[in-house]
Amino acid sequence: MFEHATTADVGRADLLGESVHASAVAASTLLREVSGIAGIDGNDLDDADLISAIDRLERAKAACAAAQARLTAHFVESQARAATRLRAEAQACSDAGDFDGWVAACDGARDLELEPVAAETPGRHRRPARSDRRMTLSRTGVSAQVGLARRESPSRGARLANASLALVQHLHHTLDALAAGVLNERRAEIVVRCTSHLDPELRTQVDSEVVGAHLDLTDPTAPGGVGSWGDRELERRVRACADRLDAAAAVERCRVAERERRVTIRPVPDAMAVVSALLPVAQAVAVHTALTRAALSGKAAGDDRGKGQLMADALVELVTGQAVADDVPVEVQVVITDRGLLAGGDMPAHVPGYGPVPARWARELLAPGPSEDRPGDVRANVWVRRLFTHPTTGSRGDGQHQAALPGSTAPLRRRA
Repeated sequence: MFEHATTADVGRADLLGESVHASAVAASTLLREVSGIAGIDGNDLDDADLISAIDRLERAKAACAAAQARLTAHFVESQARAATRLRAEAQACSDAGDFDGWVAACDGARDLELEPVAAETPGRHRRPARSDRRMTLSRTGVSAQVGLARRESPSRGARLANASLALVQHLHHTLDALAAGVLNERRAEIVVRCTSHLDPELRTQVDSEVVGAHLDLTDPTAPGGVGSWGDRELERRVRACADRLDAAAAVERCRVAERERRVTIRPVPDAMAVVSALLPVAQAVAVHTALTRAALSGKAAGDDRGKGQLMADALVELVTGQAVADDVPVEVQVVITDRGLLAGGDMPAHVPGYGPVPARWARELLAPGPSEDRPGDVRANVWVRRLFTHPTTGSRGDGQHQAALPGSTAPLRRRA
């Protein structure tokens, strides 16, 4: 029963992908089938049948993704045609001196366009600035509508819409592989991303040489086929082919990417953060090698910390210029209530720019004396700024007091 249902689902998804003008009745029927599949728990299946069912569902997901790509491409093209008509209307209003009509038509056209036409040579695409990307993502535009339909943000909706256009217009073998379940949506996006800088003709040639030449629609996991490759192998092959076909674009992409080097930080759970550095490969390898050398030297000297810990601490010490990673001469503000700091309360503390952290972790951070990991270390002083707020309105009081706590790691801002 389960096998029959999933096979029918794959067939319907393929049919929907081939005919983007499927009726609302057919779409409703497909939705009912999906709802029925969601209620199957597989209790009556053995292990082999469970794996078979999982495989069939994965192929059905890929087929649905291919259908979504075709439907999205048709939606974007339909909106673009409407935008073209509005542009012509705007020109007519401009010729007639109708300023209000011209503004309304231009605004309507912008909402219907996926992105503005890039004023640059085809195949030499510059990564748009963040301000440019924000301007293209209207709350009612194509990206927002696609994102809403896909339960994604407008930014993700823009990427999905552009990927759909690329698959339908230029990457036909990749779309076929997706429809057949040979590739999943994530791997299809890898092909799209790694060929985004190429001219349409070259993009189609990469698709043919890398995916089409190794595509077996009858056996998704055939040895040597595109379905048997991992993400890295697929990306490596696509990039190698793209660089060979357009070496000049590859060199220019490297130059553009080097100008975009940067350092970013983002919070992760458990009072940790990830500091990422986007660097030219030679510099990145040099940094990693220096940190590895420092970690191995520490291990050779008998340090009990793991290699990863030593590399992380060496990074902090080299960047900040401190002898000990914990002794950082930078203000790290921690907002905590008096109950959380002094009475063992559980109200989470807050680090501006990061978010909530456990109150106990904040107390350990501010506790005088050596750290748990380094018993011999001497910790820096902590400055406490007492700031009272009204318990109901939250308004700040006039009185402030600042004092130093002996022996801890970072300045503290405490709110009572």
